[in-house]
Parts: sequence; structure tokens; C-alpha cells
Amino acid sequence: MAKMIRTNEHSINPHFKPTLNHFSRRLAVLISITTALPHPDAPKSILEYHLLSNQLLDDLARHYHQVWPPVPETFEYPKVIPAWVGTDFEQSIDIATKRRRFGRFIGLQGCESPVQSSFGILGYSQEDSNGQGGNFDVAGKMEREWQEALRRAMMENDSDFLLQPKGGGV
Repeated sequence: MAKMIRTNEHSINPHFKPTLNHFSRRLAVLISITTALPHPDAPKSILEYHLLSNQLLDDLARHYHQVWPPVPETFEYPKVIPAWVGTDFEQSIDIATKRRRFGRFIGLQGCESPVQSSFGILGYSQEDSNGQGGNFDVAGKMEREWQEALRRAMMENDSDFLLQPKGGGV
């Protein structure tokens, strides 16, 4: 009679613990510029982020001022994302695109989009899989360029900055 090889029925898949650790990682909750409060349903873990619904992603975008047309508060956050709320194609944006954009907004890695730009100057994004194209983020691009120019001007006019050693020297 052939001997049966018995497998351990209680063995754990080697991917289980790393996956569990990944999904249970805590997220820092972002607060609103205007209220200084987080959205009550903001994701607190990677798992909660992956479970965000269409409606909740729209609510989060509104709460954190990531809307079209942009409002002054839009540019007060560390990251500005292409808006879908308030655009002509708002109803046709798929949940994966919304989730990826929001993930980029809160600083998650791996949420970048394959971006093709027309001439590379206006920030025109065609990342949406619905073929409708993205939106023009001209105001955001102008704001970032202005802030960068101000930083450069401040550094050029700061004599203490000019006297600081370069390259870690004394």
C-alpha cells in the first residue's frame, strides 16, 4: 500500500504575515486647512485606504479642497492632485483613478500615474482610463513655479546663506 504524505493543514502561507503587516500599517491623518480637523472617515490604515468608496473619495477630495476650479486653500496642502470633483468628467472617473490620486495626495508611494503631457508645459494629464483626458492644472503649476522663484530669490538675497559652507566643508 502506498504511503500517504500528510501535509500540515495548519501551515500558514508565507505571504500571509507580510500582507497582514502591510494592510495594518497606520496612516497619519491629514487635517483640513480651514477647520484644522481631519475628515471623520479619513483612512487610518492601508486597509481602510483600499476600502474607500467612490462617494467617500469624493467627500475626502471636497474636505481637503482638491476640487475644480481650485480654491486658494487647494494650494495650501503639501501635495495638489488633479481634481475630479467639479469637472465635466466627474461622473466618469473610475474608483481606481480616484483612489490613486487620493493616495498620492496623502503621500502613499506607488500611487503615481503614467502621465503623458502635451508639450510638457501645462501639466495636462491624460491619466484617466476613460479616454476623456485629464484637466489643466495651470493654476497649480503657476503657483508652484511662483513659490520656487520666491525661495530662490530669498536664498540669493540672504547673505548668511551665501556664506554657509558648501558640500559639508567647514
